[in-house]
Amino acid sequence: MIERIKRFQKILSTREKVRNEERLLLSEKRNYEQNIVSLMNGLQEEKQQALHVFSTQDNCLFSPQDMWYRRKSIDCIERKLDEAHEALLQIQYAIRQSEERLLQKHKDVKVMETYLGKMKDEYNQVVSRMEQEELDDIATIRFENKSGE
Repeated sequence: MIERIKRFQKILSTREKVRNEERLLLSEKRNYEQNIVSLMNGLQEEKQQALHVFSTQDNCLFSPQDMWYRRKSIDCIERKLDEAHEALLQIQYAIRQSEERLLQKHKDVKVMETYLGKMKDEYNQVVSRMEQEELDDIATIRFENKSGE
């Protein structure tokens, strides 16, 4: 039985290692998500500034080419925002999947811990029972020896 407990202990430690790796992966994904959100916030500010510059011409005349370049820079920022938004959606989906996997791995570890705990309790009970039987045998032998004297 002790070999079986050791075997299950190895399985448990492997599952705990896999769970910890999944936690680390989830943490990295959340950091990446925060980076994307920060990037999007920066792009939003940049877009607002570009729109402000575009709308406030202060009675200055711009050539159509200048206006076209300004509008192109706004379009470029919007395209970067769209790409960042798409990346954000993808990482959020990956985070949800990772959270589900982590939850399943956590459940697997809990099941193994519970099973291993029961096995250890059962083993301890068997050992206690055997020790008690030995003590009872010793007590019986001593009692028989004293009554036989």
